[in-house]
Amino acid sequence: MTNVPELPNTDYMREEPVSSTLIHQGRVVGFYDDVIRLPDGRTSHRDILKHPGGVTMAPVLPDGRVVMVQQWRYATGQALLEFPAGKLDTLPTGEKEDPLLAAQRELAEETGLHSEDWESLPAIYTAPGFCDERLWLFIAHNATPLANNPHNPDDDELLNVVTLTKNEAWGLARASLIVDAKTICLLGFLGVFA
Repeated sequence: MTNVPELPNTDYMREEPVSSTLIHQGRVVGFYDDVIRLPDGRTSHRDILKHPGGVTMAPVLPDGRVVMVQQWRYATGQALLEFPAGKLDTLPTGEKEDPLLAAQRELAEETGLHSEDWESLPAIYTAPGFCDERLWLFIAHNATPLANNPHNPDDDELLNVVTLTKNEAWGLARASLIVDAKTICLLGFLGVFA
């Protein structure tokens, strides 16, 4: 492990919540208007999307190729090529699903693959300027097809499963044909940046 440098103290930057007003609750996210107190005592507003969190994984086949999914992303107006991903389910207890279990479920649903060799990576915030979504990253090493279980995406998902070499994936990213941030982040963890 590399040496981790000490970062400056940020206590003087802390913003404290004053109030939070739900503006709209959607199927997955809630949109809030939060009033916060700045360190100098003034108040300000923050527009916040609250998200249950999610997972994404880089499935790596025994031959070293990676598996991605291509799907229409309505917010961007285009189909994106990305690693499989999904949100954390809320359990009957109200707690969030374990991220590794969610990753295993999403890998099977979206690609028809499974893995016995999972590598857990750091979790990331996808858009911390306005959203609290935390995304747990994984690599599914030696992913293989599930017996008699082709991919089974959600009812409102249409997916193409695409297999690429790591170099092909990186070439697509460099050509701006892979533009999904979580996918590019995982490509970095796979060591394909050159």
